[in-house]
Amino acid sequence: MSFAEGKVLDLGGFYLASCGWTNPTPWNTFREAPEDVLTGKIDQVVSQIPDLGRAIFNFHAPPYGTGLDEAPALDENLRPTYGGAVMKPVGSTAVRDSILRYSPALSVHGHIHESRGISKMAGRSP
Repeated sequence: MSFAEGKVLDLGGFYLASCGWTNPTPWNTFREAPEDVLTGKIDQVVSQIPDLGRAIFNFHAPPYGTGLDEAPALDENLRPTYGGAVMKPVGSTAVRDSILRYSPALSVHGHIHESRGISKMAGRSP
């Protein structure tokens, strides 16, 4: 098995492009980057895909504003407001914009433990 970070793996004719970096969080953890830097990391790995029509994105951060990125709103002490009942989008605009720009066949994400689901995004025509 190969470590896939920043690489493209051929999965029987589909091309898995991986990026484990995320947009900034309140916790300032390793592998967070500003959106413009994250865009560069995404573009670098996507540039390795031989056929974008058969691309699969494996990006840790979910796309902003898709419902896949809903997390509890936090107060100034990093505590959930109203017991965690108030949710807000916290995903990456760089990830969202890359999906719209490159239109992969599939894009999978993690990072936000409170959200799950499926979302269809319309991008460029192939």
